[in-house]
Amino acid sequence: MAYSSLNSDSAPAKKKLPVKKFKLDIKKRKPRPLKKIGSKSNFLIEVGGLPEKYPKTPEMLIYYITRSAILRFIERETSESFLPTGSTHKSTFYRLPYFIDTNSWMVFRSFFSVGITYEITTQNDLSSILSAAWKADNTVREQWGIFHQFYHSFRTTEPEFDISFQMWLNLKYKKPKDYLVVHKEVCDKLFSVFEIPKLLEINESGNYHMRDKIETEGKLYPITDHILESIRSNDNVKVSFEKALRKLENELSNVLCFDEINS
Repeated sequence: MAYSSLNSDSAPAKKKLPVKKFKLDIKKRKPRPLKKIGSKSNFLIEVGGLPEKYPKTPEMLIYYITRSAILRFIERETSESFLPTGSTHKSTFYRLPYFIDTNSWMVFRSFFSVGITYEITTQNDLSSILSAAWKADNTVREQWGIFHQFYHSFRTTEPEFDISFQMWLNLKYKKPKDYLVVHKEVCDKLFSVFEIPKLLEINESGNYHMRDKIETEGKLYPITDHILESIRSNDNVKVSFEKALRKLENELSNVLCFDEINS
């Protein structure tokens, strides 16, 4: 009886809450070349309040990408062909990313994703590890909240100078405008775990490069493969790779344990 009364026609109809729909009118624009910006813009002026140091790559991200680069190299070497026909590294080309200004997480993720391509890791895996690094450390979130705040202010006050966050940050910290911190740190980690000398030079942008292969500038995948190719010439190549992977696994485990203790 109670059931029928609840479902009777006399029961008052539920009112639907009004939903306000927003339409974002956002135009994507490519960053203007630096030489065309001129000297009137304030983006080169030093401002107080920014963190003292250039953002450091989360350790777990360095370990993860380095490990993935080694595993993908082994996978390609043991397969019949490196890549399917028609997939000629279309994602490896470095482009300065310009962002629709959203929030600190999006700026963080985009900054550390630059140049990390499917030859090394999938987009989903990279997003997952970045998400883990973001959640693990409150200091990281606070720091990137400040970066986002200053970058948002710059874009608001000078919208005609649509400079990418990467370039803006590099200029603020007096780094070469094309400097890629993840690229350098991943290569340094490869040199470290394989215990080999740094066989590549650093170019004017502060990145490792191959002097005779200009087309590889700003790309991580060809650089890591070049380093790993040099390891393959060793007599105990299998032992070298196993030792390096084991070392990375141990270092990553230590980082994850440290993050759990401090979370």
